[in-house]
Amino acid sequence: CRYIFPRGDRIFFAGDSQNPNFLYYSELLKPDYVKALNVVKTLTDDDDIITGIVAYKGAMLVFKKKRIFAWFGHNILEEVSFREVDSQAGSVSQQTILKVEDKLLFMGLDGIYMLYGLYPEMISSSKVSRAVQKTFDKFTDHANAFACFYKDKAMFWGSTATGKQAIVMHTNIGTKESDQASPYSVYTGIDASCAKVLFDGTLLIGTVTGDVIKSNPIVYSDRGSRIAVRILTKYYDMDTP
Repeated sequence: CRYIFPRGDRIFFAGDSQNPNFLYYSELLKPDYVKALNVVKTLTDDDDIITGIVAYKGAMLVFKKKRIFAWFGHNILEEVSFREVDSQAGSVSQQTILKVEDKLLFMGLDGIYMLYGLYPEMISSSKVSRAVQKTFDKFTDHANAFACFYKDKAMFWGSTATGKQAIVMHTNIGTKESDQASPYSVYTGIDASCAKVLFDGTLLIGTVTGDVIKSNPIVYSDRGSRIAVRILTKYYDMDTP
């Protein structure tokens, strides 16, 4: 299995290559003992596979590529009942699910989405990447995409025809996206294979050649001060002096 998740006094497992739709669970207080009947098979009966398991709003969320399911209980002795979350998409991989404040950001097959909700039963999603849709459409090999949260910015890295690119989303976004909801930027020129933010806030990027790139916040930093900018354009007649 590829995904392991503790819930109550049991451990849940998913990612079985032979049964990618199955969700297994251990015996009470026996994390290494899984009976043959300890499996939830009823999430969906299609070819949509499980891609990640996370906790959110007190719920256990099971992500699939196209849908998301939530279980709000803890006691496995009761019926394990998953409800489908009101979401337009699932996640392409566990590595692209980010917890940002009280929201979850994740990469779907057709864009980046955000889960939100004041109450568990009201969890829903909205697409927050429409402003950079053309850049996102260049992404290939979604299964190996990854994301990290660095200096109040959510970075979603994916493969393109010219190498790795990152859609960098400043996370001061509202619940719903508007044309001015969030500024974006795109990082190119770094052929990254993974990224990790350390406890001290340092960003480390692993490259496909085995090198590690370390962020240096002193270089090219405004250190919290405004940077004066002047733009010189050619002359335009706008009926004013």
